[in-house]
Amino acid sequence: MEHIWRKNLATFIDRYLTGVVSGDVRLVDDVIDECYGLSQTVFDVYFDVIATAQQRIGGMWQDGEISIAQEHLSTEIAINQMERLRNQLPVTETNGFSVIVTTVEGEQHFIGARMIADLLQSIGWETHFLGPETPRESLAKYADEKKVNLVLLSLTRPELLLELQQNILHLMNIVQ
Repeated sequence: MEHIWRKNLATFIDRYLTGVVSGDVRLVDDVIDECYGLSQTVFDVYFDVIATAQQRIGGMWQDGEISIAQEHLSTEIAINQMERLRNQLPVTETNGFSVIVTTVEGEQHFIGARMIADLLQSIGWETHFLGPETPRESLAKYADEKKVNLVLLSLTRPELLLELQQNILHLMNIVQ
């Protein structure tokens, strides 16, 4: 089945894109179910189909091929598909490590961060997914309170690198 999965990946992505852009949730459900059935791995579907499609959606929006409404719709559909797939992940015994996953202030794109949070949770990390745009002061305080081992900050735009740097400096000053 892995061979069929890889051979047809481009077709799956195209069908998924057709579904999300048009708002055809049934088509998207069918594509995701078929992909998961063939790959048997949630993260293959996350990273190879959903993430790839979301990158293309972003490009389509930037190029003016789709509206912001269609981009938002595709994001909501992707989040719902991830929720469906998350239910397929095994419950794993904790490995003793903990992580906070969020995006920097100003970064609203969080699907990749959610995928990484799910991946870490599936291998035993205690995961604190805070969603998008967690203010740095609140993040640092939360990290200090929870005594986490790792803080993962996501961003997609280069203009937010300064915000990332400020987050890191703030975390270093608060969490000792």
